[in-house]
Amino acid sequence: MLREVDIRSITLRKLKFMAVLSSITLLSWPHVVGADETTVAVPPKPTVSVATLKACASSPNCVSSIDERGYFRVEPFKLKTADKSAAWEQIHATVSKIEGFKSTDSTNVYQHYESTSNIFHFVDDVELFLDAEKGLVKLRSASRTGYYDLGANRRRMSGIAEILRAENLIE
Repeated sequence: MLREVDIRSITLRKLKFMAVLSSITLLSWPHVVGADETTVAVPPKPTVSVATLKACASSPNCVSSIDERGYFRVEPFKLKTADKSAAWEQIHATVSKIEGFKSTDSTNVYQHYESTSNIFHFVDDVELFLDAEKGLVKLRSASRTGYYDLGANRRRMSGIAEILRAENLIE
């Protein structure tokens, strides 16, 4: 009898957990466009402009070195080497190797990656912009879906910074 009660309580906890996860997933589901419910919104184009990246929107699922608001702000990466173009190429090679990252665009000043989460396979956008004049790599990481990211974008950018520091590319 005691064993049966334990199994029931564990099962109830699992059901509650699944209900919470389902609610979170539904809240973060992409908006449906038009009358056909199988068509989902296409993600926005990368945010690069001639000068820089754009700041984050108002939802707390983004970090950017361009944004001055405290919650969204992350510091840009400072390059260690005087050869900015060689460092930029090494950064691209290094970031492209990170598990779950896929390079979708790369120029001499801009890099865009899609980062896919392990569990729910959410795809987020990671953008890097080279400010060679200042020796900085400006960055932006934003979730495509959902309102809150539970700090995932900030952790992602911290992880990239650790990897690039280990490769001796940034300070």
